Amino acid sequence: MPLDIDTVTTLPCSLNSGTISTMTTPDKPEDNLKQNPAKALLISFSVGCLTFLIAGLATLAGILIDLRNDTLPRWTLIFLVGSAPLTLGVVYLLARRAIKPKDKAAQKEGEGED
Repeated sequence: MPLDIDTVTTLPCSLNSGTISTMTTPDKPEDNLKQNPAKALLISFSVGCLTFLIAGLATLAGILIDLRNDTLPRWTLIFLVGSAPLTLGVVYLLARRAIKPKDKAAQKEGEGED
């Protein structure tokens, strides 16, 4: 797996011969979705379940309203199509929240140097 140059630090590593070489390790792999597939999988799973839940609730609400008013496909289609922008907005917010802790940690490190 290739390493990003931005997420690599150089640490001293001693060898048996007494010489010092350098070893590269990634910075905070728990914050990087590329290097933590479990976190990426969890985010993908939660987004998929939330999408399914929103679409299911919109369909159920539409069918119930259509059955009461005897206008079968109208409200179901309106709610189903209307749930798409809502789902996209929620997915965007979840993705931003998953990436945001990395940005906050970088800002805290910058403030501590002053």
